[in-house]
Amino acid sequence: MDYWMYWFTAIVFTGVGWFMARNEPPSFRHSKRITQETIDTLIEMGYLKTQGVGEDTELVKWNEE
Repeated sequence: MDYWMYWFTAIVFTGVGWFMARNEPPSFRHSKRITQETIDTLIEMGYLKTQGVGEDTELVKWNEE
């Protein structure tokens, strides 16, 4: 296989990543917010099982009651 295709793909997607991140640098606060929203959505959809309410909420295994 031609190795120039790997280099071309790496350069193109490096440019795409730079272009998408140029306005908003990654931050811990941003990553934490996205993670929390994802977990909340999975809980609402029923993919994660929880126990407790509010600040006392904890994730539990599916086979536990």
